[in-house]
Amino acid sequence: MASHSYDSECPKCNKSMDSWSENRPYDIVEHQCFNCGFYTSTTEGRLDLEELNENRGDYYERFPCEKHKHDLGEFDCKECYFATVLKELPKWEE
Repeated sequence: MASHSYDSECPKCNKSMDSWSENRPYDIVEHQCFNCGFYTSTTEGRLDLEELNENRGDYYERFPCEKHKHDLGEFDCKECYFATVLKELPKWEE
């Protein structure tokens, strides 16, 4: 895993803060200001089924039906909408 530490400027107190980043399995960046206590942290989580379907519904042109698979879907197409709504959360790879 590729990671490195570096100094950056704290956006709250404009002093130097400790920063760290890693790029596997995805980009992670952490910051800690030892002067004022400001910090950032990358978190990992999972949307529940309702939140996931709501977010998918906002962008359902990315989940087109068979008729619209070449034009990324249509907002007024019921088949594109039904292709977007999940009945259960997909399984995660262990």
